[in-house]
Amino acid sequence: MTRDVAEAIATAIAFAFPIGAIVMHRHYRGATGWLRWTIIAIRVLAVISAPYALLILISVVQRWTR
Repeated sequence: MTRDVAEAIATAIAFAFPIGAIVMHRHYRGATGWLRWTIIAIRVLAVISAPYALLILISVVQRWTR
């Protein structure tokens, strides 16, 4: 796997969790059981990956401005 592909996969994962947390927010109140725990896990992963996603955006902007 090339470095570009690995970076693209990591970027997709980093952006997926915050977006998933936003989308699942409206389903949280009515959720029970495994769905509620899945939403909680997505929220925790969103908190962890959001700073990483911001660093990726800053890196991309810096590459474009060179």
